[in-house]
Amino acid sequence: MAACKPEPVATLVVEYNNATTAIILVETFSRGAGDTLMLLGSNQQWVAPTVSDLGGDIPSLFANSIRADSLVVVYNGPLRIVHLPFMENSFSSIPFQDRTDVIWRNEFRSLQNMDAYSQKEDENEVIRLRYQFEQSDLEHAINVYE
Repeated sequence: MAACKPEPVATLVVEYNNATTAIILVETFSRGAGDTLMLLGSNQQWVAPTVSDLGGDIPSLFANSIRADSLVVVYNGPLRIVHLPFMENSFSSIPFQDRTDVIWRNEFRSLQNMDAYSQKEDENEVIRLRYQFEQSDLEHAINVYE
């Protein structure tokens, strides 16, 4: 009698690190309602709640790790950069095309782009994704508001 092989459990841990000199607030917006996701001082780290799924894949888990219509990254209070889930030049992006405070999902620094995260698998087959806010992100926000 052959035994069934159980489906593997995919586990994802997403970490955020602030390597800037700014205080960073990240807000999520869904259907017009906002909520604070994280607040990071300089050189602080935040780990999102772990996401697991029997037989799941990492891109699907990543898509479900931050449920939001948009994310707003606020640097030191007044500097706001919006991370939208749309691809630049897509039909959904038309109302936002001329805004310099928007980062599109297909851009490398987007919080909604898995390629913006470093990735490693630990000894327990847990995938760790890490996003690091860089000084260049802060400088970009400053330039948008000059």
